[in-house]
Amino acid sequence: MNNTDVIITFSHIPEFYGMPLGNETPEQTLERARAFYRESIQSYESHIVNHPESADYWRKCLESSRQKLAHLQIETWQDFDKRQRDAYLNKPIKEITHDEWWNAYEVLPPCGLMLHPRFTEFYISEAFTGTFHSGYLEDKKTGKYYTAMIDKCDPSTKLCVRLGLMKIEPRNA
Repeated sequence: MNNTDVIITFSHIPEFYGMPLGNETPEQTLERARAFYRESIQSYESHIVNHPESADYWRKCLESSRQKLAHLQIETWQDFDKRQRDAYLNKPIKEITHDEWWNAYEVLPPCGLMLHPRFTEFYISEAFTGTFHSGYLEDKKTGKYYTAMIDKCDPSTKLCVRLGLMKIEPRNA
């Protein structure tokens, strides 16, 4: 395994910290990340004392840095991708109001717009991370509205597929 195969991530959340720089080993990168968070913790502790008017904010930063320091790990890109996909794309589809659906439709240009007689589906143009976007669907038959994270590069994550409103036919090789 070479240095470009591994990254530093957090085991408790699917977030990426960094990757080895130059000839740095993964262990050296992990130590660099630990040093960064130890320094951040010291800084936040100082801010809590020196800036009492915003102490609540600095306490939240402090707690976040402590959690991240405690959960730093070396991980392969492949394992991280799977963990991130599981965390974001396996959440249940959430029913929302018409107003929430409409606000999402108007906030940014909708992408992947599907105007089907049974439903209207789109995703927000701004990615949550990588190819993951917030997806939205209006079910015209039931009058219900839904949202969930989708992967714009994976049709099986579309809401119309997950809700059983459309099937994906496998392509012939």
